Amino acid sequence: MGMELYGLRPNSVEGERFSISVYAWESVYVRILATGVLSDEELESLGNAKGHHVDEDQALTIADNLETMMPDFPDEYEVNKLANVHLREFIKFCRESGGFEVW
Repeated sequence: MGMELYGLRPNSVEGERFSISVYAWESVYVRILATGVLSDEELESLGNAKGHHVDEDQALTIADNLETMMPDFPDEYEVNKLANVHLREFIKFCRESGGFEVW
């Protein structure tokens, strides 16, 4: 079981779709929470995969904030290395998606 994110107006192939397991999504979701971009209601919708939309401005701001936070998540441990791989892929998706919806 996993989360499927679809770009609303993708600029490239990387922005068309982002698929991630629910276990891996948790580490990305917690970091999205830390960005402060989305309201509590938006975060709840984002976490339950029921078609929540994130507009392009929000997606770009999330990407910017996550990139700024990356040094706070060192690759010292194997679990952080994998989480950071997913996070880098998600940042790229945010930049290229034109906004996205979560299913």
